[in-house]
Amino acid sequence: MRDENVQRLRFAAFELDPANELLQKGGVVVKLPPQPFKVLTLFAGRPGQLVTREELYRAIWGNETVVDFERGLNTCMRQIRTALGEEAGNPQYIETVPRLGYRFIAPVDLTAVAPPKLPLEVENAVRPEIPSSGSAPSVAGGKQGLRRWRWWAALALMALLVTSVAMNVSGLRDRLRGWIGAPRIQSLAVLPIENLSRDPEQEYFADGITEALTTDLGKIGTLRVISRTSAMALKGTHKTVPQIARELNADAVVEGAVLLSGNRVRITVQLVQAATDRHLWAETYERDLRDVLAIQDEVAGSIANALRLELGAGPRRYTDDLEAYQLYLRGRYALERRTPLGGSMVNALQYFEKATAKDSKYALAYAGAADTLLAIDFQMNGTITSRLQAYQRAKAAAEKALELDATLSEAHTALAGVREREYAWQEAERSFRRAIELDRNNAAAHLGLGIELLFVQSRSEDGLSEIRKALALDPLSFITNEQFAVALLVMGRYQEAAEQARKATAVDPTQVTAYMTAGRALSLQGRHAEAVAVLQEADRRSGVGHFPNTWLACAYIHANQRDEAIRLLQKNLEAAAGRGAQNRKWLVFYACLGDKDRAFDYLEKMYAERDPVLPFWLPYPELTWMRSDSRFVALRQELNLTR
Repeated sequence: MRDENVQRLRFAAFELDPANELLQKGGVVVKLPPQPFKVLTLFAGRPGQLVTREELYRAIWGNETVVDFERGLNTCMRQIRTALGEEAGNPQYIETVPRLGYRFIAPVDLTAVAPPKLPLEVENAVRPEIPSSGSAPSVAGGKQGLRRWRWWAALALMALLVTSVAMNVSGLRDRLRGWIGAPRIQSLAVLPIENLSRDPEQEYFADGITEALTTDLGKIGTLRVISRTSAMALKGTHKTVPQIARELNADAVVEGAVLLSGNRVRITVQLVQAATDRHLWAETYERDLRDVLAIQDEVAGSIANALRLELGAGPRRYTDDLEAYQLYLRGRYALERRTPLGGSMVNALQYFEKATAKDSKYALAYAGAADTLLAIDFQMNGTITSRLQAYQRAKAAAEKALELDATLSEAHTALAGVREREYAWQEAERSFRRAIELDRNNAAAHLGLGIELLFVQSRSEDGLSEIRKALALDPLSFITNEQFAVALLVMGRYQEAAEQARKATAVDPTQVTAYMTAGRALSLQGRHAEAVAVLQEADRRSGVGHFPNTWLACAYIHANQRDEAIRLLQKNLEAAAGRGAQNRKWLVFYACLGDKDRAFDYLEKMYAERDPVLPFWLPYPELTWMRSDSRFVALRQELNLTR
């Protein structure tokens, strides 16, 4: 039996009645078939939120056999837009998020509607006899009379409530509207704090405040906090808060500004509900610069209170030394701006080491140093001896961070990277999982665990699930988007890999690796002409001698243009810097050429030089034909990859 109090969704001139499967405009019924009606109800029930195609499939088509889901969904969307009188190119109600899903962008009023008043003749037919004062219902009336009394009591109470709401007695209507209309905040993004001084030298400080608030709020176990990387991608944007929130899939945002002047600092912060652009809380702090750490603690606590959420153990202050703190901020600022040749990474390492010299118990700075040293090793710059030293220093820094604070999520993530370099996969997985246990908003730990599970341990679905979690926390991260594409490529889902790679290029068109992944996916589908075109674009963007040359040569080989491939390699490959990088390039070339012996020569050279990418490259589909060779099996054993 249906609930007598029906929730209806109202937007613009429309009213949606899910219980009765009824859509009305201005009181006139608008015809809409059952399937599109379900889709519209799902959209309107989640205003401002992204509804992915996967969610639609599970929620609407999950129990059905769908021969062509895309065609069915497109038909539904056409019927819905026709009913609402809108065009896809000029949406008033439903916004298409390319390749992801849809978002309902119109304000929605969720109203509890009382049942209609009974006609007089029906009311008289069911009205019970009212006993005289002081008398009890007769036994003859029995249970039927008692049920009628209860029914009338409930009706009277409902009438009183409706009247009170209509007259706004004691502000009840306003409070009820607030309770119904205010969505629960489950996700939040800290937008880049604005540097009001306009001095580029102080930009690190504003970015540091952004990172600190993101980290502190990430400790709220029930709140999904968008990664700093994605939030920083919107730095300087002129988009509105609702637009930004839709892009990051966040229910609320924190925004603010900082002015550093001499020994004084002024920080203004506000919490804004995304769907309504309504301010939930705001505060300005002006104090001595030495109090900046205390201010950050207060801001995080105040935001948690405004959200009526527990901050867990609360913000942790890792140092009381202001100079060490500023050095740490400069280190993070430099690390985020890493260059292919590692220049800014060297600067980052110097700042982190100066911070630990100022405060030898600064665990967070040791973790930053470990991250930087691992990144330097991964870039394959320098000799094998210098890279081995970088790895050993990274291990010492990660272990020192954990010695000082065993609950530091970032340190466990860094130690997991060290364990991967040692081919200690079970230990690495434990470290990643411990990092996530301590901070479920640690996007880097989710990504690292996902890549390790999928690429190394052949646990594809578990790995992909973790990468999806990283992407939800860091939707505008190029690395996360691109690695998701590579994961799909390794799983043999080439069409999806190509589509995801294109999303990554949209996030950062200056990066060429996503073009490479898209080209590889097209080539593996046999779409050689398209693959060559995409990889030529990657080659053009990267310049002479860089890695896209190799994948382009590979595409030429598959397209039966071997002479063109050899000409390209002879012209450009020798120009690439870095002996380790050269091994990677020659491996790809000979694997695509089908020269097994030479391909194995370069696999063995990569192993001898402890190339950190080697374990993650072995599952590449371009090497599939080599896996039955005894040398491939032996190499997996050396890397502790046998299960």
